[in-house]
Amino acid sequence: MKRLCSLLVFGLCFGMASCNQVPSCAGAKPSEPNAVRGVALFGRVMADPQGGTIGRNDSANAHLVVGGRTLTTDAQTERLGDFCGPRFDTRRCSAFVGLRHPGVAAWMLLAQPANTILPTDRGRFELVGVTVWQVRTASIVLSDGVQLRIGRNFANRLKRSDRLGSGLRRSLEGRQIATTVYVDRQNGEVLDVRFGGCA
Repeated sequence: MKRLCSLLVFGLCFGMASCNQVPSCAGAKPSEPNAVRGVALFGRVMADPQGGTIGRNDSANAHLVVGGRTLTTDAQTERLGDFCGPRFDTRRCSAFVGLRHPGVAAWMLLAQPANTILPTDRGRFELVGVTVWQVRTASIVLSDGVQLRIGRNFANRLKRSDRLGSGLRRSLEGRQIATTVYVDRQNGEVLDVRFGGCA
């Protein structure tokens, strides 16, 4: 339903100058994370003996191969966002990973193939169940503290939005629900952030 509404809004807005304005949520921005963490590793999940449970907190002591490196998850591994499933075999997903020490994941954030009817989003991966806390020059920081690099096209879009005063940055940093972050399946760079609405 959300995707259908997005398409209807896009259809109504196409060619209208008023649609250069991005709706902004009133109220405070998402709470500041305790720490901002960079990604140590990103890549396709190539092995997952735990099946679709790899992203859930009950999947302790699982082994997975991300970007060619074998990692262990345990009870202390923090799972961020929504786990990748149940629509997908986890091995079709990708993971952003931070390491507690070599070979052990401190945290993991799973990205799944984009569930979309828009041709422009096919082939991308998406992060769901996340909230944007801050948009920086070369990265976005999620409210759980993970910092993701942004791709050149999205960076240029943000610059244009700032010049035109259309509010894209403000809306992404405001109170929000149903935000979808699209990432490049090869390098994990942010390609787009689809604003879902206000909390």
